[in-house]
Amino acid sequence: MTNTEILNAVAQAVNDAQFRKRTKASFLGVLTNTQDSLVEKFECLRKIDSSSFTLVADTGEYNVPSTFVKFPSQGAEVSRGFVSVGTNGRFPLQSIATEILDNRYPYWRATASGTPEFYYLIKSGTPKLGFYPKPSSTFISTYGSAVYADIIYRPSAIIEDANLPFDNSYALQGVLQRMLRFQTIWQLLVEDKSFSDADRLEVKILKMEEDARDLVETMLIVPSPHGFEESHA
Repeated sequence: MTNTEILNAVAQAVNDAQFRKRTKASFLGVLTNTQDSLVEKFECLRKIDSSSFTLVADTGEYNVPSTFVKFPSQGAEVSRGFVSVGTNGRFPLQSIATEILDNRYPYWRATASGTPEFYYLIKSGTPKLGFYPKPSSTFISTYGSAVYADIIYRPSAIIEDANLPFDNSYALQGVLQRMLRFQTIWQLLVEDKSFSDADRLEVKILKMEEDARDLVETMLIVPSPHGFEESHA
């Protein structure tokens, strides 16, 4: 379903097909908030961001883009790889918490610039992505200023158009698109204090959550060689 079709379906489901109780803008706002919530929960939009960050000599911290949600949970056990620096991501960095930096590397903020080994995330205030050590001019001139970040990202707001939700994703037209509609309807029912209808709908939503998790997990599976694809020594 397109964004326009979803908007109309949700409005009809809460008996407001003529948009008399709520404006279209109000419906679209709830749809967008629900979409963002689903992305945060299921991590269904993931990409390698290679355009938001550029290393600057002697600069350790950089504002993250407004579309950044978090680093993926899938693969979090891998010590390196969510962030890499240098041309073509030559240097995968290891994640580290600032608390560990404080404990393991006293006065780390005053450490001389050099080759970055770790990255960290500051979540308070304006979120920032940091590097330790800070990149030096020598590192940048030798290896480049590129930064590659594997992230979960926030899609564009839903507007009344012919695109699909989740950044016009054709891969997410099934259960996640249904969840978008149902979860939005549930939110509107709660706002209207139609609690018994909301409770009945919540049962269906909980079942869809299982299917949504299965979908996202299978999307992230890298198939192993089998059959004629197997290599033989």
